[in-house]
Order: sequence, then structure tokens, then C-alpha cells
Amino acid sequence: MGDLNQILEMVKQSTGTASDAIIGFSLEGNILLKWFGEQTGNTGITTAIAISAPFMLNDYALRLEQGASKFYRDYLLKELRTSYKNKFFMMPSPAEGRR
Repeated sequence: MGDLNQILEMVKQSTGTASDAIIGFSLEGNILLKWFGEQTGNTGITTAIAISAPFMLNDYALRLEQGASKFYRDYLLKELRTSYKNKFFMMPSPAEGRR
């Protein structure tokens, strides 16, 4: 969950203001709820919204392998690959060299 902490810090540094609200949709909602559950101190977040967050990720993964959900799975993976390539076009990827 260090990624979410890093994002909050980057927002604070770039805007000069700390975030006080977070919205997570689908898997991001799951990450958001997990992050909140692991926090032990004051996060500074006063509002959080998780929309359509899957709670049973194993069931979610199995469902993506069935029927029409395969189309969504393929679309999601394509978008994730594209996003990853765009993000690390100008900087080294943390996955480089790992195999």
C-alpha cells in the first residue's frame, strides 16, 4: 500500500495541499479500503468513496475467466499494458531486469 502513500505525497508536493478525499472504483476501491484498514495514525483523509469494490478477489478473478467477462478481462489487460508502457516511456520501469 506504499503506492497510495506515495501518490498522496506527490499530490501534496505538486499542489502544496494535502488530499482530504479519495475515490476508488472497482479494484482501486478494494485497494483504498485495504489501505484504510492498515492505517494506524491520522491519514488526513476525511472522505473516502469505494465504488463497486470487489471483496472476494479470488471469486472476481475466476469470474473474469468466464463467458462475456473475458472481453472485459482482455480490455482491462490491454489498457493496463498501455498505461504501464506510457508511464515508463520516459523513466526506468521497476520491473526491468526482473524475470
